[in-house]
Amino acid sequence: MKLDLPKAIALLATGAACIWLARSPQSAPPGASAGTDKNIPALQVSHGETGSPNSANPEQLLADSIRQLQSLDGLIAQLDIEVDMLGEKSTATGSYIQTGQGVPRARWDFSFNNPEFSLSVSQVFDGRFHYRMTDFGDSKALEYVDLYQVPDLPEPKITSIAGPTGWFGVGGLPTLLRQLQGSFEFQFLKTEESVVGDHKIVFQTIRGTWRQDALQQLLHGQVDPASIEPEVRWDQLPIQLPHAVEITFGSDGYLDNFPYRVVFLQKSGSGSTYQNFVSLKLHHVARKNDIAADTFTIPSEYKDPVDKTSDYIARVRMFLSEPFH
Repeated sequence: MKLDLPKAIALLATGAACIWLARSPQSAPPGASAGTDKNIPALQVSHGETGSPNSANPEQLLADSIRQLQSLDGLIAQLDIEVDMLGEKSTATGSYIQTGQGVPRARWDFSFNNPEFSLSVSQVFDGRFHYRMTDFGDSKALEYVDLYQVPDLPEPKITSIAGPTGWFGVGGLPTLLRQLQGSFEFQFLKTEESVVGDHKIVFQTIRGTWRQDALQQLLHGQVDPASIEPEVRWDQLPIQLPHAVEITFGSDGYLDNFPYRVVFLQKSGSGSTYQNFVSLKLHHVARKNDIAADTFTIPSEYKDPVDKTSDYIARVRMFLSEPFH
């Protein structure tokens, strides 16, 4: 299994920006686990009951977070990723950069800390093209998708799937949250507080489980329908598929409802207990208004780029327009 692990990790990590990757062998969204600062002390936790009057509204948290991310002039953050699959664990560190107002742009860069292989991945959305650069040992690869073709796609035929505008700008946090918002049904999980001196950060965590029609649509043509309904049989679905997701939003006056943690979960064995599958943590987050335009350009060292637009458009068109039933 170890020989396959680097490729599997690369696919998981590069799927972090868009849930649609689960439709293909490149599928597997990554997720996260994070805090705002590595020096923050242990969290003081207070649990609220799901659905109680004092609980946060999950849909409102998602909507507020997306709206704020899109309104910021610019933002930078440090990035930690943890992947636990095939009986192996790997970690990566890197950075996330985005501009929000005007033409959205985003960039992820991360390298895995594994003595057995060298793997670095960058994903860049420059306002039109989504690029993925992968350095695996001595091999360099560049793929791209022209996202100007996405708005021409039809509206979805099932209500839980994001429409064409939800697929544009793939690669940034707002798009990731929109995809999760459309595919998962969320409940409030807990509230946490972290205090450093006079500075307090309030964290609110929500957990999402698959909307059945979204899961059926995502795996349309890939699995036996009996493995999804009337009950989901996770052991018969692709091993890279998350079973649930948790998102932790933090508010401190500097940023409100920022998604510091996105954690993709899987059930352990046949039980109902979840364990972290892929974790994404954003920390040392800062607003930045003067991000240079060349941050979102591609180095000339990447030769022979592969155009994946047709494949992407065909995949998304099937996802939006060919109902499972």
